[in-house]
Amino acid sequence: MDSSKSFSINNKEALLYDFKQNQLKVNKNKIDKFVKTCSKLNCESYSNPNKFNDYNKLLFEISIDTDTLKIYQLNEDLLKYKEHNYNVKRMLAVLNNHQYMLIQGHVFNKVLINIDEFLN
Repeated sequence: MDSSKSFSINNKEALLYDFKQNQLKVNKNKIDKFVKTCSKLNCESYSNPNKFNDYNKLLFEISIDTDTLKIYQLNEDLLKYKEHNYNVKRMLAVLNNHQYMLIQGHVFNKVLINIDEFLN
């Protein structure tokens, strides 16, 4: 994960900050669209977190207010289980270090962006 591509948003004032907390000029419509997209995301709950292990690679971390969603690449061993015969790319997400879920890549790709997406 390249922290130099990280950003934070002040939703109320539609402000964008880089990883050093420098305010950047950006089209406020891009921020509004990003925030609206975040509010419409859905995921699949996962009832057996014991199958997950420490070998999942952290891909993204999204913090909104007091909630933190960490998104990991799924370990290939997990995908071998019969009940996980998926035809779309999935990732593991952990909300606030205790709520496990599976997310579909094509659904979350809209918010798994770096700061460059706002600046272009």
